[in-house]
Amino acid sequence: MSVPKITVLMPVYNGEKHLAQAVDSILSQTYSDFEFLIINDGSSDGSVDIINLYNDTRVRLLSNNQNLGLIATLNKGIDLARGEYIARMDCDDISLPKRLAKQAEFLEADHSCAMVAAKAVFIDDDGKECGYWGDDQNSTSYREIVRRLPRANCIAHPGVMIRKSVLATYRYDARQVHSEDYDLWLRLCADGVRIEKIDEILLKYRLNPLSVTAQSSRKCPDFKNVKTKSIFVWTRMQAGAVNWFVSRVFFNLFKDLYYLAGKAVLAAFKVVPSRKR
Repeated sequence: MSVPKITVLMPVYNGEKHLAQAVDSILSQTYSDFEFLIINDGSSDGSVDIINLYNDTRVRLLSNNQNLGLIATLNKGIDLARGEYIARMDCDDISLPKRLAKQAEFLEADHSCAMVAAKAVFIDDDGKECGYWGDDQNSTSYREIVRRLPRANCIAHPGVMIRKSVLATYRYDARQVHSEDYDLWLRLCADGVRIEKIDEILLKYRLNPLSVTAQSSRKCPDFKNVKTKSIFVWTRMQAGAVNWFVSRVFFNLFKDLYYLAGKAVLAAFKVVPSRKR
């Protein structure tokens, strides 16, 4: 087999409900020079049966002997990917037809860019569009992304394409469960690795209320967000790799902790704001 330009990496764990839509959206891309690396992470539903229905040579289905979890599966996928670029995909989302073509064209034209994201529209469980992620929409350029990330995530993980050489170097941190993407963006930006975003909606992102993306789209800080920043800052401090970006993350972490502490005190004393008479 010839070496593909892109590896689309999609872990699957009990994703049968929306899996066919996700697979169809990739196989119907206008760009065709890719392999579709699907890793079944110990699914107990009909996910594998659905994937086996596809007779397309671009599909590479591999299975873990047991459920390893998302981060371990993603790192395994990085090692197995044959493409120059790795495009992430989740088994319940939908990539619009020109997504891969536009992202590959962007990276081919700008070799100083390590990763290019895509803007997303939220969809609900029935596939109905249900809104936009403000931070995603308002953070497009590298400068805007670097400005926003110390406060909150602003990049939809299943909509990114990244050079394999970069992702193989950084990988996903096993400590950052449920926020492995946000942590990766922080580490990239802390090292001055350039991230850009195409100013166009190329992904339909199925909103999970428990996801980091959903949490960061809210106005108030979340414990999961705080945990991510804490591990990131502590790791950089231990390595003696504190710079202006890390300092900004630390400052925003302090603000989040201050807010959460105040909220906890109010809850402990059951303080209820008075109503105007």
